[in-house]
Amino acid sequence: MKKRNWLSAAAVLLVLALALGGCGKKKPTAEELLQNAQTAMQEAASMSGNLSMEMKMNYSQSGISGEMAVAMDMDMQSTKDPEAAHIDGGMSVMGMKFDMETYTVKEDGRYMTYTNVFDTWTKAEAEMDKTALDSMVSFESLADQGVELTLKEETEQFEGQEAYVITTVLDGEVLARMMENSAALLGETTGQDTIDYSKMTADTTIRIYKENGCLAQISMDLSGMEDAAGFGDLGLEEASITTFYVTVSYYSYNDVEEIRVPAEAKENAVSADDFLTDAGDDLTFPDPEDPDWIDLGDFETGEIVQDDQGRYVLEGYYEEDDVQALVPTPEGFTLDTLNSDPGCLIFDMTVDENSQEEFYVIYTAYLLEDGFGEEIFSQDHQNDVRQMMGDSSYSEVAVTDVQTVMVGDYEVRYTKLTYTYGGTIRCQEFNTWVITDGNRILSCDTCESAYGGECSLVPDEKALMEILYGGVGF
Repeated sequence: MKKRNWLSAAAVLLVLALALGGCGKKKPTAEELLQNAQTAMQEAASMSGNLSMEMKMNYSQSGISGEMAVAMDMDMQSTKDPEAAHIDGGMSVMGMKFDMETYTVKEDGRYMTYTNVFDTWTKAEAEMDKTALDSMVSFESLADQGVELTLKEETEQFEGQEAYVITTVLDGEVLARMMENSAALLGETTGQDTIDYSKMTADTTIRIYKENGCLAQISMDLSGMEDAAGFGDLGLEEASITTFYVTVSYYSYNDVEEIRVPAEAKENAVSADDFLTDAGDDLTFPDPEDPDWIDLGDFETGEIVQDDQGRYVLEGYYEEDDVQALVPTPEGFTLDTLNSDPGCLIFDMTVDENSQEEFYVIYTAYLLEDGFGEEIFSQDHQNDVRQMMGDSSYSEVAVTDVQTVMVGDYEVRYTKLTYTYGGTIRCQEFNTWVITDGNRILSCDTCESAYGGECSLVPDEKALMEILYGGVGF
């Protein structure tokens, strides 16, 4: 698939999130709340917010089946005078993480979009009319579009404030109208124009602060699209979207400073067309038999093999590490053949397709040496906590000290990290490891997430460690 089409599968939702933003006075019905928000939006000078997104798609192509995973965390700002928008954050595509940043501004009477992806600034004229940029801070009333809205009788607490809660279902026609300007605002490198919304629906929850009438959060569930072969123009034979969650939180209105394109971007930007041409536009559909489909650098590539007991042979994560471990498939899990390699084994828990939870584990092996000691593992979650404390997307963050439990002959050590992401996704992570003779270390990191509820897939901690390390060897 093309680079722009991967970005397309996620980045397109940014403008949808921003397009719903606004403030309004307290009103007794959902329709009046949104209508007044629309009016107030026309007076708002600026807004800022954040988007978190998670998508998983099962696919089949040329006899190969697998799962694609995309995640996004983007901060968003826009101003009306001068007309400008700024989007900045990170994406993860099948485990490959990268940053993306865009500026859309008006220059010499034309709207220009500057985009930084893969450490390269591109520039393109945004093809939109004079009102397109304003869609970043306004929206056509959902009530006017005939969308059925339900206002819950009881308010809820959100970010320490009381908030009204509106629920609705957005169909493909409504989604398409909201997204018509997103390609111009996000830049040509995202490939947003390849998305067909006609088969999509979104169970949507809208929260509005009671005190000031401002939009607080939008949560959308677009999961369950069975026929997704044409999604994003990926050219798949068969595909279904099993997980597609989007959560947008709004921080403030009328306090964004003037948005300016960095001098570096103006001085170094190349045309978006040239960037795509130079890149060869050749990031093809991933083939697990082709070790060069992604740049693995110094990490292991090649065929994953098993011993006579069916255990997978795990090589050292770093090529120079002379270490080998034997890892059986954990009970209740299956190997992620698309994203695993001999130096990194990833297993997904088998859950019901309608489950709102997911759970995966990642095994790696290392040699301990000067500059790379056990503290790398024991302090990993502490480092995560420090980063989360500076990011308003995370809340209810807690981490344990190092715990110890015996599994057979192995002393398993672990820390546990729990947090809420985007206000609705509850997460629980374990960093676990065992150290054997010869300074060899086998590590297993786990991640469980639950949308709109508590994590419930993990048994008690000792039972989990027995699942992870029962039967492993060196």
